[in-house]
Parts: sequence; structure tokens; C-alpha cells
Amino acid sequence: KFVSKADLAASGCIKDDCLVIKCTIDVIDDSDDSSLIVPPSELSKDLHNLLQRGFRADLTVVVGKYYKSFKVHGCILAARSPVFQAQLCGSMMESTESSIHIEGMSAKAFEVLLYYMYNDSLPGFMDESTKEATNMATHLLVAADRYAMERLKLMCECKLSKVVAMNTVGSILNLAEQYSCHQLKARCLKYVGKNSGRLQAIEDAGGFVQLKHNHPLLARDILGKPGC
Repeated sequence: KFVSKADLAASGCIKDDCLVIKCTIDVIDDSDDSSLIVPPSELSKDLHNLLQRGFRADLTVVVGKYYKSFKVHGCILAARSPVFQAQLCGSMMESTESSIHIEGMSAKAFEVLLYYMYNDSLPGFMDESTKEATNMATHLLVAADRYAMERLKLMCECKLSKVVAMNTVGSILNLAEQYSCHQLKARCLKYVGKNSGRLQAIEDAGGFVQLKHNHPLLARDILGKPGC
């Protein structure tokens, strides 16, 4: 049904050749308060179970002088580390072998490294303020640098930055300088610069003796001495 032009003009709805239409809209919201709940991802849990059970493991990694072996999945190691990717998927000899040998790393450190690779997190004991956790953070930092795992390396830097003290700053700074840990180095230098009165105590600590031997220029700059 159409309205005639005359009736439309007489209705007063047309002004300056514009038709104004007033509408009332009812919005129907059929949602309720009980939204569907999506559980958190279980990918890390599934991968962890894959490691624990050794299901379809295609690579044996032999670690350390005691030759402890680990059954792993080459594709996981390759996905998590560009160094392992080059070893296992490139033209290197390891890509055609079913086992590889890693030297210069303890079996315990490699076990934690594997845990990170499969879980994208560190085991619970690494959250504790213990000597074991601190020592493991040191070993993991070296391993993370070795296998170009930058996020893990930064996690270790963060852990070590929380234990910087007079008796540890020298050894931690030595580690930071050796493995190009810029944030950790900055944290150590900030600690040293806070109180010039404790420089002597820091210098006498065993870790600083190592720093002076390995990085004499850095030690000289910190102590403000022409020679160390």
C-alpha cells in the first residue's frame, strides 16, 4: 500500500523536500549470563606427557661424561631452537643420525632444558630462592645462549638479577659480560654504583677476582683504577 503524494505532503512529514520517518526499534537480547566456558590450553600438558611417555620419540640425546640418554622428538627440539634445527634438519651429519651426543652440559641441566622446550615454562623448583635454583639458572643461561633460545636466556637473567649481592655481583657480572646479557649486566652495574663504600668488599669477593681475570677492562672501569 502506497501513500499518495498529496496525502504525504499534507501530513507534514515532508520538509524542504526531505522525508522524516520516526521509527521505534526493539532490540532483543537472547543471551544469558551463563556464558560458555572455554578451558585453558592444554598444549604444554600434552607435550609434557609426550616427553614423559616417549611416544613416537625418534631421537636419542646422550649428555655429559656419564652418557645419560634422553628419548626426545627431533621436531620439538628443532622447533624450539634454531641451533637444533640446523643440526637435525640441515645438511649437518646429525640430521641423518638417530642419536646425538652433547658435551659440556650436565644431565640435570639438559633435563631442565628439555622441560622448558616441551612446557614453555620452568619446573617449580626454579621459582624458589635456593642455591640449587640459582645454580641451575646459571647453567641454563649458558645452555640457552648455546642453543639460541633468547626467551629462556632472559628468564635466567631475570632469576639471577634477583640474587645480586656483594658476594655474587662479581660472578654474575662475569657471566653477563661473557654471554652478552645486557640487562643483567646493567642490573649488576647499578648495584655496584649505588654505594661506592662497599666496592672494597665487592672487590675482595671471589667472583670479582674472576671478573678481573676474565674481563680486566670492565673491572678497571668499575673500580676506577688504572690497573687491576
